[in-house]
Amino acid sequence: MKTICIALLSFGLLGCATTREAADADVQRAKSALLDLMHSKDNPLEGADSKQFETVELIKRADMGDGVYWWRGGDFRIDIRQHTFSYIFNTTHALQCWKGKFAVLPDGQWEAHIHEHLHGADTR
Repeated sequence: MKTICIALLSFGLLGCATTREAADADVQRAKSALLDLMHSKDNPLEGADSKQFETVELIKRADMGDGVYWWRGGDFRIDIRQHTFSYIFNTTHALQCWKGKFAVLPDGQWEAHIHEHLHGADTR
């Protein structure tokens, strides 16, 4: 009986590590997809600093649900489970928000696509 319990616990722990590793890989794929979008010819994410974003770590937001990450020092929110992201940029005159989705390509890489761009009130 002890052998069975130890085996079950071992498999459970291995499953958790694999899930955590997969989540970490997805976070990096999401970040890479957003960087590709920022480096595109017509970067639609006004104010997004790709050089700064390249150097920061995405922080897990346990208070916002499992699979949600944010960029400290920036305004990106990434939900790897829903394959979505949002970016908020506050100019001196208005607040803007972009919302998008990640497409998972056949090779496993992620691609970011914007599906909504909201403009806030003019604050001038």
